[in-house]
Amino acid sequence: MFYFVDKDVLEKITLIKDINIFQPHRAHIEILFDLSLPQLYKQYQFTNFDQLHDAWQKTLDTSELNKRFFKEVANWYFWAVQNVTLPQSSTGFQPVKSPQSSTGFQPVKSPQSSTG
Repeated sequence: MFYFVDKDVLEKITLIKDINIFQPHRAHIEILFDLSLPQLYKQYQFTNFDQLHDAWQKTLDTSELNKRFFKEVANWYFWAVQNVTLPQSSTGFQPVKSPQSSTGFQPVKSPQSSTG
C-alpha cells in the first residue's frame, strides 16, 4: 500500500528522545512539563494547531533553553551572593557582596602573608 503524506504534516513532527522513562533527569521532567497543554496554553494562549505547533517549537528551541538555563544559574548566583557566607579560604579569596566584582570574589591578603 502507498500512503500520501502531506509535506506540511511531516514538517510539524517534532522528535523528543533520550529520556529515560524509569529515571528521567530533572531537566527532562521540566521540559516535558513545559510541553504539557495546560502549561503551553498558559504561556501562549494558542487557538489552533499551527499556534500549538509554534508553542512547541519555541519551547524546544535550544537557544531559548540555554537562555533559561543561564538565567536560572544567574538567579541562583545572585541569591547565593546575598545569602551565603563562605569561610575565608587558604587561597586568599573570599566572597564579597559587591556588584562591581565581575566574579563575586575578590583577592584578599591571607593572614600568613601579612608582615607586621
